[in-house]
Amino acid sequence: GVDPLASTKGFWAEALGVGDFYYELGVQIVHWCIATRRSNGGLADTVDVLQGVRRMRKTGAEISIDDIERAVKTLKVLG
Repeated sequence: GVDPLASTKGFWAEALGVGDFYYELGVQIVHWCIATRRSNGGLADTVDVLQGVRRMRKTGAEISIDDIERAVKTLKVLG
């Protein structure tokens, strides 16, 4: 398959009108939520999401709660 994080400019980033950073962060948040759904029932505190995504990211820009919230808001248009 195609790795959405390897692309510099993808369909979803253009469709959502966001930069790659928030698109990629949104994808990572979704991956973390799917991975932890059995343990938290699909509901997680923003701080838990932040800590989980930080553990997933090995390198790169530091992320904040504000970044998490912005990335989630950009995914809202998907339903």
